[in-house]
Amino acid sequence: LAALAEKPETFGEDVRDLLASAATVLAGTLALEQRLQQATARARRLQELTGVAQRLVAVLDGASLPEVIAEEAARFLRAKAAVFRLLEGEHLRLVARTGGAAGAIAWQDPIGVGEGLDGAVAAEGRPVVIDDLAGETRMLPPDREAALARGYRAYLGLPLHRRGRLIGVLNLYATRIGGFGPEDVTLGMGLAEQVALALEKADLLRRERQQGDRLRALHALSRAVGGSLDLQEIFGQVAAAAAELLEVPFARLWLLDESGGELYAQTEVMDRTFREGSQQRIPVAGSLIGSAVREGRPVAVYDVLSDRRWLNREWARRHGLMSLLAVPLALGGRVRGVLSVLSRTPRHFGEEEQALLAALAQHAAIAIQNGHLLHQARSAAAKLRSLTQLGRAITGTLDPATVFGAVVGAAGDLLEVPHAVLWLHEAGGGTLRKQAEHLATGAGPLRLPAGLTLASAAVQGEAPLLVPSLASDPRVGPQMAADPDGSLAFAAVPLRLNERVLGALGVFSPLPGRLDAQAMDLLAYLADHAAVAIKNAHLYAEASRKAEQTAALARVARTLAGSLDLPQVFAMVVEAAVALAGDAVASLWVLESDGTLRLAASRGFSHPDARRQTRFRVGEGLVGWAAERREVVLIPDIQADPRLVNREL
Repeated sequence: LAALAEKPETFGEDVRDLLASAATVLAGTLALEQRLQQATARARRLQELTGVAQRLVAVLDGASLPEVIAEEAARFLRAKAAVFRLLEGEHLRLVARTGGAAGAIAWQDPIGVGEGLDGAVAAEGRPVVIDDLAGETRMLPPDREAALARGYRAYLGLPLHRRGRLIGVLNLYATRIGGFGPEDVTLGMGLAEQVALALEKADLLRRERQQGDRLRALHALSRAVGGSLDLQEIFGQVAAAAAELLEVPFARLWLLDESGGELYAQTEVMDRTFREGSQQRIPVAGSLIGSAVREGRPVAVYDVLSDRRWLNREWARRHGLMSLLAVPLALGGRVRGVLSVLSRTPRHFGEEEQALLAALAQHAAIAIQNGHLLHQARSAAAKLRSLTQLGRAITGTLDPATVFGAVVGAAGDLLEVPHAVLWLHEAGGGTLRKQAEHLATGAGPLRLPAGLTLASAAVQGEAPLLVPSLASDPRVGPQMAADPDGSLAFAAVPLRLNERVLGALGVFSPLPGRLDAQAMDLLAYLADHAAVAIKNAHLYAEASRKAEQTAALARVARTLAGSLDLPQVFAMVVEAAVALAGDAVASLWVLESDGTLRLAASRGFSHPDARRQTRFRVGEGLVGWAAERREVVLIPDIQADPRLVNREL
């Protein structure tokens, strides 16, 4: 700021002070204007970030989401190129790239965590900014040379975390040296959080669709088992369903030979890359797949090549096979074969996948049992037709009560007995409770107390039970001594699902000879159908619960992505928490600048919040203790915890 005069020595001290004051005011005004422009620009960038989040959440196709993420990241951070990698095991796999020339660069793929510049971002778990790639030694030389050749100089690497776990790396390139500043890093981390949320939502949607696909496949397979007598067709459907639902290139169904010492390949499904299958017969003793028969439970191996029990090592190495899951085909306590799958990518097959393969294997075992029963009962054409109709009726519903009624009705009709009962364990206890019964016309008085005693014995012994005469059995003889029909015979088989006994199916007959070995096999067959119905009902209930949870999380994700209203976001979060946890109450606490935790939102409390302590110091009470520990805290009984403050509430 300058003042000019025509005459010398015109400006006195007062003029100079006035000019200095004016300069100060003007400088302050310019500084305020600059800050306003910066704040406006930042608000505009935050609005852009909100728009990016909304567009990411709106993507329903998980396969196209990585490309959308790369394009949105490059556009939002004014980058010329973006490269997106996701963590798979110990390696980062390139899933998307964008930015013209960047798409032509043959980036090394995959890379290990800690390998190259992208791997360093993953290993350090924090943003990495490189002003000039020309002097960067951590970048893989081929990648650095290709990037520099296309004019890329500055680099910004953003790690992606979900629930505290690294899931990938998002890398951006600029053509100007020093192209990424502190503001870009801050906005980039905000973008990384939105990307992680979008990936989580896509994963939840994928899991929901996968659950639906699995349930539909199991239901269709149940219908096939109940409606077909062609074992080879059913075995093929089981193996194909295993390969498709578990997303593996190889699935095989093995059967035990008559001696029980060897497994032979019955059916296999493999993708087009296989030139031939593996050996067709393997011993039960000493082999990896045979261990599923010996132990009677699922066997999961992360790397078959490192397991000495794996027999065909060269075949697995030639086809790039890594992980194995094998489950026994068991029915009625007897193992009849093995269903196995192999993957090319290293996988830890979890409980959900083991349960799915076990359900498929049980369908195959049921099919084998069907074939055995049908072979024995060829002379009884009417019974075979009834069995087929029963199978269709059972597999046509997910209501256990309907299935139980059909099972006891079929037991009465097919075994020609006057009375059939199905018992199940009560929840949380060992007491058996009647669930369904069939009573023929004119059957006479019920003998449920005696039947319950013997059914409990079958459950405790986990084996079929046949009593030729109730009156002569010491367990129930005294209570049947005065019964004119004390000569009734009784048979019961346990309802078994995997390794757990759920209950028993029992029948009373006035003709002891009618309850022979074939009748016991048929009774076990019906009991297995009841057990499968329980499993299907559990799967359906679990799928419905996960669908409800997914919907709640999707609502929260939309709110987080589309709203800057913190009270609204807090309210949505606690409402979703109550919905996800079921019978629960929820509170959300925010750390204030004074170091205290303030109650920001709560749901589900029966008393007004005014009666509650709404502020805690870090370390005070259960809330402050959880904040101090900075990790998930689970307390089974808060009333017994001395840290609880609002004990009366």
